[in-house]
Amino acid sequence: MTWSFPLGRLFGSELRVHATFFLLLLWIGAVAWLAGGPAAAAENVAFILVLFACVVAHEYGHALMARRYGIATPDITLLPIGGLARLERMPERPGTMMAKPSGISPMDHETPHIPALAPGPDSGARAACPMMRSPLSASIAHVCRM
Repeated sequence: MTWSFPLGRLFGSELRVHATFFLLLLWIGAVAWLAGGPAAAAENVAFILVLFACVVAHEYGHALMARRYGIATPDITLLPIGGLARLERMPERPGTMMAKPSGISPMDHETPHIPALAPGPDSGARAACPMMRSPLSASIAHVCRM
């Protein structure tokens, strides 16, 4: 994919990040800076990076499942809207492959819901973890609870 830069290689797939992903980080950082200063900007950007670490784990779940069926995944690209695992070819029976991804990493599917586990803005979980007090994490937690 054009406009993407390699970050490294893991399990035979190159991990790439699209240039527009940096625009997302810049936008999140700028909005948080204006709302709460440099500490808020650092906290919100760190939250997005942790969130996208979950996206990387999810995409590697696809890549490893494809490998199980003999399909290589040349690269995984991070975009502002999520991740993209590029398969070298489509599987012969995609339904079979789609039914099994949860076996790769059960925690992979639960990790994005961790912010939703904190019951309220003044709960002990939110007080213990500064990243869960940010406006962005509160918005994500709200969406996850829906």
